[in-house]
Amino acid sequence: MHLTRDEYEQQHGKGKTVYLVARIISIVGVLSLMPVLNIIDHTINGMRLTWSGVVVGLVIATLCTVILKKKKPEAYFDKRRTQNLNVSFFVGFMALGASLGNYINWGLADKELVCQTYKIDTVSSAESYSEGTGSRVYYVFIVINNKRERFQVWKNIYDKISATGSINVYVQHGALGFDYVKTFKVPDAP
Repeated sequence: MHLTRDEYEQQHGKGKTVYLVARIISIVGVLSLMPVLNIIDHTINGMRLTWSGVVVGLVIATLCTVILKKKKPEAYFDKRRTQNLNVSFFVGFMALGASLGNYINWGLADKELVCQTYKIDTVSSAESYSEGTGSRVYYVFIVINNKRERFQVWKNIYDKISATGSINVYVQHGALGFDYVKTFKVPDAP
């Protein structure tokens, strides 16, 4: 038996709210990553924190899917819509998990700055293009806890660090245990 569009919507209209919520979660999740990209880049082991947030989001999305299949089975009636619903939930919650983890770690970090001095592994620069214009960006690579970390620095720091071979990194201890780099300074040359 084929249903008309009106009959289908009448029988499965309750699922529309679930689809709308899933799409909103997906959009909010993806947009929430934009403001924390700089935070991730300045967090020591920031990618580990980010992937931990993704896993938490994956677990939440899985739980939501299982609960919704039991409580709102009408939302999973159409195979195409089911795929869209699942993609929206999983993308949204994984992005939200990543961004919220980084934001909490940074936003609730200790206010006290702690200076740590590290030997510089390498330095590099690259051309960056934005809106049709190019500019130079400068990077310093240091080894922290046996892991090579890359940070973007200002040109004046970049010009000075090659003479000293080390750099002072001022960090705040993050709420989730990941240090956030607040600023860099060049130690006095010997």
